Amino acid sequence: MKLSFDEAHIKLLNTLMKKAEISEGDAKKNYEREFFCAMPNSFDKMLDLLYLDATLSHDKAKANNEPPPMLYIAHPWVSFFSKINSVPPQQYYNKYIDMCIDGFYGADYIQNGFQIYKRFETDTEAICEVLAKKKSQRH
Repeated sequence: MKLSFDEAHIKLLNTLMKKAEISEGDAKKNYEREFFCAMPNSFDKMLDLLYLDATLSHDKAKANNEPPPMLYIAHPWVSFFSKINSVPPQQYYNKYIDMCIDGFYGADYIQNGFQIYKRFETDTEAICEVLAKKKSQRH
């Protein structure tokens, strides 16, 4: 199986997320934007990324004779991505929606659509506007 990402990409996302979380002002916005750009833009690529992260975490724990890592209800990247406010809404929602469509959600930790529902609750008008344009583009 060929994955879309590698271990360096995992490290990049973790670093950008941590830097954004401890930064303020323009630095925080820049790290958020970099994180946004580094995130995948499709459901399949998002699954590749989450699979790789889980595999690397499990292999590291096993090599260190530690218990397996806890599976997240919502992966930290997903939670962080769902809260970003430094990217223009059109760009942000286009990518977010692309991450969520054409996938199968079942009894696993991605069942809630990568937390996109939070944006429907908090920014209904902007996300619906982008979603309406996407619908007309797909037909």
